[in-house]
Amino acid sequence: MKITKYLLFVFLLFYSFIHVQGQIPKSDSLWNEFRKAKHDTTKIKLYLEIGDIYEFQLPDTSIVYYQKAIALAEKSLVTSHSLSPIVATTIKKYLASSIRYIGIIYTNQGFYDKGIEFYLKALKISEELGDKKGVSRCYTSIGIVQYYQGNFEKSIGYFLKSINIDKGLGDKKGIAADYTNLGNVYSEMGTFDKALEYYIKSLKIAEELEDKIGMAQCYGNIAIIHEENGFFNKAMEYYQKSLKICEELGDKNG
Repeated sequence: MKITKYLLFVFLLFYSFIHVQGQIPKSDSLWNEFRKAKHDTTKIKLYLEIGDIYEFQLPDTSIVYYQKAIALAEKSLVTSHSLSPIVATTIKKYLASSIRYIGIIYTNQGFYDKGIEFYLKALKISEELGDKKGVSRCYTSIGIVQYYQGNFEKSIGYFLKSINIDKGLGDKKGIAADYTNLGNVYSEMGTFDKALEYYIKSLKIAEELEDKIGMAQCYGNIAIIHEENGFFNKAMEYYQKSLKICEELGDKNG
């Protein structure tokens, strides 16, 4: 398993590098947009995007910007009585997203109860709006926490709920992500055939969407299953596919 852990580390390193390199120049551009913004909806959206930039490097800074988005959204909903229904709905969607994003950071930091607390708040807003995509994302986030806590059956239940919604919406990227999540759960449970089934489903969608990062992740996951099953040559084949894509993405962002 040393090879597995090393290669997964390499993948994560490439992914983080690609993400950060792509976001650094974007920060200045977003702040320029923010200074010119006249409407609260635009400012809230930009706070969210700026928060995203710091998610990996400075998560606490990221939370600060998400909190700014929440504060401005709540203020706008209370003080702006002339908001059109469409604008009010947009602001509420941003509010739910801001709350969920904070939950994601707490989850990444290992504060699972705190993460769930924020996901449930976001879920309530999304349900009140009838925002199916928002509800699906909340289900996914809650499922991930359940997975981390070892509540595998509950985790599977939430991921299946998310998939059902995403299928109705035609959200292929969301479906692929949840297939991967299901694969992770079954892999952790030692049900490797089931895990492989879901990883392959996710890979097919990633290939269809030409999602290189998604493909690299799927190849790495499939490699792990083959290694667990003792098919080491097959595992190395998929590891190499994953690393090749990571190297290509690294070159493009270098």
